[in-house]
Amino acid sequence: MASRLLRPLSRRLQSTQAAVKEAHTAAPPAPLPKEAVKISKLSNGMVVASLENNSPVSRVALYVKAGSRYETMNNLGVSHALRLSANLSTKEFSAFRLTRGVEVLGGSLEASGSREHMVYKVDCLRDEMQSTLGYLASIVSAPVFKPWEVSSNEARMAVEMACLETQPGIAVSEMVHAAAYRDSLGNSLYAPEVMMGKHTPAMLTEFMQKCYTSQSMALVGLGTDHDTLVQLGEDLFSISTGPPAVKTPAKYVGGVDSRRHILSPISTAAIVTEGSSLNSTDLLSLAVLQRLLGAGPYIKWGSDTASSRLNRGVAQATQMPFSTTCFNANYTDSGLFGLLAAAPAEQIGTVLKAAVSQYGAITKGDVKDADVQRAKSQLKAAVLMSMEDSANMLEDLALQAVETAAYVSPDQVAAQVDSITTDQIVKVAKRVFNGKPTMAALGDLSNTPHLDQLV
Repeated sequence: MASRLLRPLSRRLQSTQAAVKEAHTAAPPAPLPKEAVKISKLSNGMVVASLENNSPVSRVALYVKAGSRYETMNNLGVSHALRLSANLSTKEFSAFRLTRGVEVLGGSLEASGSREHMVYKVDCLRDEMQSTLGYLASIVSAPVFKPWEVSSNEARMAVEMACLETQPGIAVSEMVHAAAYRDSLGNSLYAPEVMMGKHTPAMLTEFMQKCYTSQSMALVGLGTDHDTLVQLGEDLFSISTGPPAVKTPAKYVGGVDSRRHILSPISTAAIVTEGSSLNSTDLLSLAVLQRLLGAGPYIKWGSDTASSRLNRGVAQATQMPFSTTCFNANYTDSGLFGLLAAAPAEQIGTVLKAAVSQYGAITKGDVKDADVQRAKSQLKAAVLMSMEDSANMLEDLALQAVETAAYVSPDQVAAQVDSITTDQIVKVAKRVFNGKPTMAALGDLSNTPHLDQLV
């Protein structure tokens, strides 16, 4: 009996094996053609950019020029509150329907923010892109900001603020931006404590009406047909066609020594001067200089002392554990360049002095061609390898689209890096390091030198 029952199953298995073998021996499919980035500008001023990579999953992002730099003294932290409100009810969907709808489609939706942009990203199956983008369009064009939903975000904001206290590197970065610029780029990514609970529906609505205009937006996609994305941009995003919000020009002030003493065994400090903007001709030269000084380890579980000039110099001054890295932040009209260091409280002064001396040595021409070549190779590898990650590729494409409505490929960037010389590195180092410095320090500051004791 058992053998009679198993015979049909055996025949089916043999048929399946034969089909699999035939499939393996068949000619492989022709490779799909490689497509270039396509960029269009809609009639309402919105920029649409896409790259068809033939992925079964589409990744789409909406970038809006509405970061924290657009805030005023009366609405500080509104971009933080707006980011937390991305999942709230709209005129078309309740908060539950919005969340559930995206989940049913197998998609994901997230909102993030920077000093210059608010970012909304969706991942979805190609066949569900129109439906998923419908939810995204509703979030940015038809929010209702019900008072009880907005107030429910206060607890989430408080949690994020508490988490910030456990990340001294991020906290010091916020402090040094505030000290360097005061307003505009000095506005924090996080709401100040004094504004907790004061971001009303009217405040959120007013900020969106001012900043969320079509001319301030870029809709960018990977794994999507360009014409389809253009049509969806026209059909779904009913955004105000007014001009972009006026942003206060970033004015680097410098010369400030911002300090915050707390009980901690570790002290963290940053020392910066004005660096380069995204449009500066020195942008790539400073990026090479960052790799020359040290931008983090390149070998897992290995030491970056050999390749990091900062770590090599500090290691000669102390036997205690420490962390140093070159700080390089670039924005549309300014930037910060310097160092970020963390060490035991009793050693932070030694670490900072040793690190600053490495910057001074470069301005005097103490740079080897071999080190510059290594730094150039690291930068090119970082640029090219980052494009293997679709999230990085989407971000790079979106930032260029929203700011310039154009695209410079990684290959073009690599070619520009190749042309940088050692003399250019020394020249840009002198310009940056001779600027007016700014310092921020957090932790036990008993042995942390002041700015005038370091530079």
